[in-house]
Amino acid sequence: MSAFLEYADGRIGHFVTSTAEWPGSNRLEVSGERGRIVVESETIRYQRTECSTTDFIRSSTEPFGKPAFSEVAVPVAKQEGSAHRAVLANFVDSVAGRAKLLAPAAEGIHSVMLANAIVLSALRKAPVDLPLAGGELLALLAARGAPH
Repeated sequence: MSAFLEYADGRIGHFVTSTAEWPGSNRLEVSGERGRIVVESETIRYQRTECSTTDFIRSSTEPFGKPAFSEVAVPVAKQEGSAHRAVLANFVDSVAGRAKLLAPAAEGIHSVMLANAIVLSALRKAPVDLPLAGGELLALLAARGAPH
């Protein structure tokens, strides 16, 4: 699944996910005005530019120039087992009063809405706005003969 995201303030994002890819990867990359953060393979890398990329583009006389940057690698402790197992164990500990819940249901609805918006956008062949309103996705799926 792949989606391009456009935020009200003009920022853009690209979201790619799959459950059918192997060996696959688990990577989060966030690029911004002063650099990039990459989380992958038990490492967090922060690549910070010496100046704002917008300022550099506006002031540089060098075609395809690149601002200088420095990099900091932050090691991350390896977790044994799957993330799903850890979330389930945390849920059990939370019910038993031994831990604070890491993934409350109220937060989970956001990922469901994002997935639904991507599917709705693909069916419409047009952008959609969040939050989704009404049952348009269910109606479109029913019209295609999908069980609900």
